[in-house]
Amino acid sequence: MSSIRTPATSSRRIQEINTGILVANGADLKRWLAKLTNNNVQGEYYITDIIAMAYEEGREIAAVHPQRLSEVEGVNNRLQLSRLERVWQSEKAEELLLAGVMLRDPARFDLRGVLKHGRDVEIDTNVIFEGDVVLGDRVKIGTGCVIKEQHHW
Repeated sequence: MSSIRTPATSSRRIQEINTGILVANGADLKRWLAKLTNNNVQGEYYITDIIAMAYEEGREIAAVHPQRLSEVEGVNNRLQLSRLERVWQSEKAEELLLAGVMLRDPARFDLRGVLKHGRDVEIDTNVIFEGDVVLGDRVKIGTGCVIKEQHHW
């Protein structure tokens, strides 16, 4: 693993990057973080050193290849958070449409949890679902509704 400030010709061929997202057991992560040092030219702590620690302990190391940029995109301010939230909402609306749910306007639909549904479900504009919601067959939700933790059969 290398850090590239000014990519040289050879480094431009790199096909995989580290997004900085790490998944580890909490106790192991806490122990490894305590072992990090800043003994390097920049005097910085490199969280990527944890990968070497895990490897030395015989832990499984695996790379995950995201399907979409939105899966690994970072957020540094509320504007970026809002944009990423809209991407996620659009993806959820698309999944529902492809599964047969009628969304009157996919851009005016918000899912803040999990939505399970039956057949021939219709959802009007400006509807918000919060928590776990189950909609049975032929359920119709009118405009402007907020539905929380409900099962409508």
